[in-house]
Amino acid sequence: MRQLPDVVVVGPPVAGKGTVSKVLVECGYGSIIDTGSLVRAELATLGETAPERNRQGAYATEMIRRHGGGYFVDPWLESDQGPYVIDGPRRQIEIDHLLGRGALLLFVDAPIDWRHEWSSARDTERDGLTRSEFGDKDMLEWGYKEYPLHGFIKHNDPHERNLRHALGHAHAILNNTTSRETLEHLTQLCVKHMLTGKVGQGSQWGQRVYGLAMPQFVHA
Repeated sequence: MRQLPDVVVVGPPVAGKGTVSKVLVECGYGSIIDTGSLVRAELATLGETAPERNRQGAYATEMIRRHGGGYFVDPWLESDQGPYVIDGPRRQIEIDHLLGRGALLLFVDAPIDWRHEWSSARDTERDGLTRSEFGDKDMLEWGYKEYPLHGFIKHNDPHERNLRHALGHAHAILNNTTSRETLEHLTQLCVKHMLTGKVGQGSQWGQRVYGLAMPQFVHA
């Protein structure tokens, strides 16, 4: 049986990444590396104790351009407290770097209508947005639209955010289309498959999808 590898958890906002990360820790992962927290911590050392999200993103992109995709996470990954869950890297170059280190990539997805509803309780920045505004924000920030296989922004710059890239390169996709308990169960099943070689780099099984197919919502 294989040892657990580091895992990168990505996906659109309010899709259930936090739930998946929590279950991974319960299944034997040492701790969660929150990439956003690493950026805020570094800005705090520069005297910026409450940076806006746009400022965080600009600073992270600047440092990654200078020093490479592992600038924020490598010091953690080189410690002996792993395996780690890397939660929420936003740039293609970061994801590519982590994959090059042998990490597994899990993509957590959920229907946009559900994410829009959940956001009012879980994401203050998106609270109050209409469903259309919520989708526009997805597209602007992530290059991600409600249909997973269509309509993505194509970024030529690997430093930019692009969930299309992450979805296509994920070793496993966790579709959050029923309940929190179901998502937790699917995550536990995915971990079992990691340990037996059914999910991961070098696996002969290909990309595995867990959960029901994503509902297709059509709005005028």
